[in-house]
Amino acid sequence: MKRLPMNESVTISDVVVNGWCTGCGTCAGCCPADALSMEPTADGRYVSQLDENRCTACGLCRKVCPPANENFRPLNEFVFGGLPDNVLLGNHRGCFLAHSADADIRFRATSGGCVTTLLLGLLRSRQIDGAVVARLAADDPLRAESFIARTEGEILSAIGSKYLPVPVNTMLSQIGSESGRFAYVGLPCHIHGLRRAQMAIPALKEKIPFLFGLVCSRTMSHHGWRLVLDKMGVNPGDIRELKFRGDGWPGGLTVTMCDGSLKTMPMLGSWFSEIFGGFYFSQPYCALCDDVLADYADISFADAYLPEVIKADKVGTSIVIGRTEAGRALIEQMRSDEQLEASDLSANRVLASQGFVTLYKKRNLPARVRILSWLGRSIPITLKGRTEGFLRPTIWDYLTAMVPCLNIRISRNRFTRGMLRRMPLGLLSFLRKSYKWLLMRQSKSLLEDR
Repeated sequence: MKRLPMNESVTISDVVVNGWCTGCGTCAGCCPADALSMEPTADGRYVSQLDENRCTACGLCRKVCPPANENFRPLNEFVFGGLPDNVLLGNHRGCFLAHSADADIRFRATSGGCVTTLLLGLLRSRQIDGAVVARLAADDPLRAESFIARTEGEILSAIGSKYLPVPVNTMLSQIGSESGRFAYVGLPCHIHGLRRAQMAIPALKEKIPFLFGLVCSRTMSHHGWRLVLDKMGVNPGDIRELKFRGDGWPGGLTVTMCDGSLKTMPMLGSWFSEIFGGFYFSQPYCALCDDVLADYADISFADAYLPEVIKADKVGTSIVIGRTEAGRALIEQMRSDEQLEASDLSANRVLASQGFVTLYKKRNLPARVRILSWLGRSIPITLKGRTEGFLRPTIWDYLTAMVPCLNIRISRNRFTRGMLRRMPLGLLSFLRKSYKWLLMRQSKSLLEDR
C-alpha cells in the first residue's frame, strides 16, 4: 500500500485538526482500505484516526464527510429533488402526532414508541432484513454501540434513547458486505454522512431504503453523565443497568444498582436537564451543526413539546415528519394497519414544539459562525459564506451566540469543570432559561406556517 502523508485535499486531516469531526463514523465505514477508525478521546468523544500506511489516497473519506462538503443544496437535490420551501422545517410531505398502538411499547419507549413500531412493521412485512440501531454496551453502561437488529427481540432490545456518542456509520462497512435491505436509525450527523455515502456509493441507496432521523440539538459525552450520576450519588462501577428515559413521558434517568436497588432522576427540572440542556460536555462541532430536525431522513422523530400534549399525555407521543414519499407512505401504511395511531399535524405546530432548538440551529448559528470567524477560528466549508437554509440573525442572536461554545469549553477545562460541579442547580437553571428567553426574542412570527 502506498504511504500517504496527511493531506487535506484527499483525506479529512483538516476536519480532525480543526475539531470539526462529528464522530459519525462515515469515513471509517466507507474506507475501502480500512485505513480509518473511530477512536475515543480523553474528553469522551469519538474522532477519526488515519493509518497513513494503509491509505491509498482514493479521497472517498473526504467525499462522504459532512463537514468537508457543502451540504445544503446538494443533499436536498439528491434526496428530495430540490430545496425546501420551509427553511425551518425542511422538505416534508406530511407531519403527524403519533404513538405506537402497542401500549407496552409506547410506555417503554422514550416518546411514544414510533421508531420501534415502524421497524417492527418493516421487519414483519419483509420490507427489510434488519435495522441498524444502538444499545448500551453490556460491559459499560456509559458506552453506546451500534448493531444490526435482525429479529423482533433484537429491535425491542434497542428501545429507547441512548444519550451518548456513538459512531453509527462505522456499520456501513458491514452493511456493504451483506445481502438484504436495512433500515437505519441515527442522529442528523449520521444521516448527513449516510446520504453522502449513498451519493458516492449508489449501492447503499438500495441497501438502505429507510433512514429514520432522531431530532438532536447536541450529544453529551460520558463525562457529563458521570457528573449527573455523581449528583445522584451513583458510582458508575456499581451500575448494573442504565436507562435514559422511557417508562412514561418525559421520563428520566433510571439506574439499577448491582445490589438490585433503583435510583432515579427526572429529565426535567434536574441536573439531567441543566447539564445536558446547557450544552456542557458536548461535541465541539455540535455548536456548528445546522440540523436539528434530521432534515435529510425519510422520517424524522421528535418529542411533542406542545401544551395540549404535555397536559394530557404522561405515556408518550411523538411528532413524526414524513420527508420523502417513501417515508410518508410508510407512516400511512402503519396507520392503516392500526400499528400506529397518528393524526395530522400542521407545520406551525411542529415548529412551535421545537421552536428553541430550531432557531438555535437556523438563525443563531450564522451569528456564531461570524463571531468565530472574527476570532480567527477556521470554519467548515459547509458554513463558510453560506446563506441558504438560514434565517438572518437578530441582535439577540449575536448577544447569545457564543454561550454554547463557552459552555463546551467550560466543561473541557479541568478547573472550570470543577467550578461547574459546585454551581447550585438553581443558578444553572436560571442561566439556561435566561439564554433561551433571549434567543427566542423576535421569534413569534417565525414559528408559524411558512
